This record gives sequence, C-alpha cells and structure tokens, in this order.
Amino acid sequence: MTDEQQPKKVELKLDLRGMLEIANVGVRRTAAFLKIGDKIQEFELPDDFAINGGVAYNFWPNPLPADIKETLRNEFQSWIIGSCLKELEQHFSLFLDRAWHVVGLADLHGSAKPSSFMIKPDEKFSGDTNSASKAEKFSAKTGIELDLECLQSLSKARNALTHGLGRVQQRQVNTDNNSLQILWIGTDLVLIDGEKEIIYSDKPVDTYQVKSEDGAPLEIRRKKRIKEFALGERIQFSQHELAEICMFYSQQAVKVHNDLIKYFEVKGLVKNQ
Repeated sequence: MTDEQQPKKVELKLDLRGMLEIANVGVRRTAAFLKIGDKIQEFELPDDFAINGGVAYNFWPNPLPADIKETLRNEFQSWIIGSCLKELEQHFSLFLDRAWHVVGLADLHGSAKPSSFMIKPDEKFSGDTNSASKAEKFSAKTGIELDLECLQSLSKARNALTHGLGRVQQRQVNTDNNSLQILWIGTDLVLIDGEKEIIYSDKPVDTYQVKSEDGAPLEIRRKKRIKEFALGERIQFSQHELAEICMFYSQQAVKVHNDLIKYFEVKGLVKNQ
C-alpha cells in the first residue's frame, strides 16, 4: 500500500469542559433570577399598570386595589420559581444533547470511514423534549448512573409548569394517590449535641447554645427530599428548595463529566490534563 493509499487520520477534540458549562449556565442563570426576584419583592408596586407603547395599553383597574397588588406580587414569585425550574431543565437537556454527541464522537475512535462520511448530531435524541428520557438513554448507553427517579419527577414538574399553567395534570401523576411526587437530593447541616440533633435549616445553629462540655460536631448529610402535589394542585417551591434543586442538577452534570473521563480512558482516548 502506497502512502497515498494509507488512510488519513482525523483528530477530534472533545471539549468536556465546554459541555459541562452548558449545565452550569442554567444553574447560574437560575440562581441570579431567584436573587433578582427576591429583591423585586421589596419594591412598592405602582398603582398604574398601564404599558406604554406610544399608546397606553391598560388591562387593569387604575388605581390598582391593594388586594390585587398583593395577589400579583405572590403570583410573580410563583412565576419566577416556575420559570427557574424550566430554566434548569432546559439547560440540563441541552447538556445531555452535547454529552450524547461527545459519546458518539468517542465511539468513532479507531474506526475507518469513507471520505464521504459526515458527523451529524443525533436529531432523534435532541428532539426528545423530556430530559429524564434522555438521561435514561444516556445511562443505558454509557453505564453512567444518574438519579433517574429524581430526574423523572422533576421533568414531570417542568411539564406541568410549561403545559398546565403550573397545575398537576393526569399525565404527570406518578403515585397511587393520584398525585405528583417530586424528588431531589438536598443537604442537611446537622449540629450534634450529645443525643440531640439540630438541623440547620430548621433552626440556625448560631442561635443554639451547645450543652455538651466537649462541644458539638457538625455533619453534612445528603438526603432525598420529597414534595407531593395532588392532581389539579399548583406546583410551588420555596427559594431554599429551588436552591437545592440547582445543586442537584449541578451535581448530576458534574457526575456525567467525571464519569465520561473514565469512560474515554477505557476506550483508550487520551485525556488533556
């Protein structure tokens, strides 16, 4: 075989940090929007809700009654929280699209392809709008374990927020009680004072007086959170709960990133240190 007949080698660079950044962007945006929404709650709402556009478009009474103002303030907070969960879900879905594509590129390692071969994204995978479904396919292909139970419940919550005005519909029900049970992994900071345990989220540790002469150690415990909404009930999260959900998505993305490095090493790919 002459040099001209020798197959040409093509080098593909797999940007795992760029892949992880897709998920990180969603987490950072969510954290920022939550903080902005929290600050907006401190502002005094105007009496006039007209929208100026050359002509004033007014769809509310003027002046706006105080009880309607308070309702709108609460509705805005619910809207912010619902939008933030959708933000997390959407970016995690896009992150999985990139991870799936990267795995497809890695699978080409060592293979011979004709010169006409083209690398294309898997439109069937990216066209799936359910991130939990994508996570399940990704885990099956790579052997990388993700918390599918939590991801599936959060995906159902996202669907209710997107397609059902935030209320649980029949297709989102996942329990025998005709309800939607939403799960994620949270973190408890626990102060252990003898036989007594003080959970930080329940009572700030800095206000608690330690009784033990030897002091009280602190432990960090990861715990599965469960929140349940009945059929037709509106889905709502506290800011603290959504902060934990942000961390959950972040940790799932980091796990994919770290386990993919091991996956590629098994395939004989060189990792860029």
